[in-house]
Parts: sequence; structure tokens; C-alpha cells
Amino acid sequence: MQKISALTMRRKFGHYIDLVSETKEPVVIERANRPLVALIPAEDVDRYVTQVRQREQREEAVRRMDAMREKLEPIDVVALVRRMRDANGRP
Repeated sequence: MQKISALTMRRKFGHYIDLVSETKEPVVIERANRPLVALIPAEDVDRYVTQVRQREQREEAVRRMDAMREKLEPIDVVALVRRMRDANGRP
């Protein structure tokens, strides 16, 4: 993955559009040696957006499960098994 400065990107914008389109490799644009944005092939955009949405959905599901877990009372598993055995007439 190539990294270029924002100034270089401004000067050679068309070149980098062609480069990314042909090579399918992203180019990272930096300012003061800090990555700011990336130029990626158009066909990668849908996949990226889908991955971001899926990650957000997973994070939301985990938040909901954690919230539900906090509301639950602790279960004494040993006592529960004993009650089940007693109810079924097993030793």
C-alpha cells in the first residue's frame, strides 16, 4: 500500500486515480506523516461499507447482551440440578 502526502495527491490527483483503478491497491493520503484518508478502488467500497455495518451490528448485539446479563440474577447451578433430579425422581 502506497502512502503519499496530501500535497502530492493535490498535484497528481489524476495519476493516483488511474493508479488505484488499474492496480486495485489503495493509496493512503497523509498530512504531517499522519494517515488521513485512503483512496480505494470503487469495487471495494461496498465490501468496506458492509463490513463496517456488520461490525456495528455485532457491537450493538454485544451491548444488548451485556445489558440483559446485568439484569439477570445469578443462578446456583448445583441447586438447579438437584431440583431437576428431585422433580424427575432421579437419585
